[in-house]
Amino acid sequence: MDMTGCVKQIMREEGITQCELASRVKWSRQRVFDILKRNNSNFNSVKTIMGALGRETVISRKDGKEPDFDMADFYSVIEENAPLYGKLEAILDAMGYKIEFVKK
Repeated sequence: MDMTGCVKQIMREEGITQCELASRVKWSRQRVFDILKRNNSNFNSVKTIMGALGRETVISRKDGKEPDFDMADFYSVIEENAPLYGKLEAILDAMGYKIEFVKK
C-alpha cells in the first residue's frame, strides 16, 4: 500500500478527519489535503503526519540485520534535504531497506 493509502486507512480506522489531523500537526487542512492528494510528499512531511497518527517512522533492513550505516547520521541528512518520499523509498528498496510505520 502506498503512503497516502496507509495514512487514509489509519485515519478511517481511528475516526480522524483531515481537520483533526491538521490540528494535530499544526498545519492548515488544505496543506494536509494537498499532501494526501499528491502521494509523493517530502519524507519529513510524511514523518510528521505519521507521528501525529501515533506511528513511528522506522527505516530497517529487509533481511532483519542491523543497518550498515549510522542511522542518526542518515536521519540528519534526510531532515536537511527533505527528499520526496517515493524517491527515498525507491532508493532504500534498491539498497535492501524498507520504511515502516510502527504504532507507538
